[in-house]
Amino acid sequence: VINLCVPSDIKYNTLVEILVQKISYHLGLDSEVSNSKMSFKFKDEDGDFIRFNGDDDWSIAKEMLAELKQESRILEIMVS
Repeated sequence: VINLCVPSDIKYNTLVEILVQKISYHLGLDSEVSNSKMSFKFKDEDGDFIRFNGDDDWSIAKEMLAELKQESRILEIMVS
């Protein structure tokens, strides 16, 4: 599990870059893992994992989070 706090106005590509850096650090890799070989999915309000491919998907995720109470605004992202 890697925890990450980012501003809501962050762009998808920047978010992915930060995720890749965190994953590389967490796994103890000297060089960054290529994000082209990674697949990202976020957990929606129904518990389903939705493919996370770009700014449109990031906007959907942020809209979902905006509907939650502030203390519940946690987005679960699965990386494979």
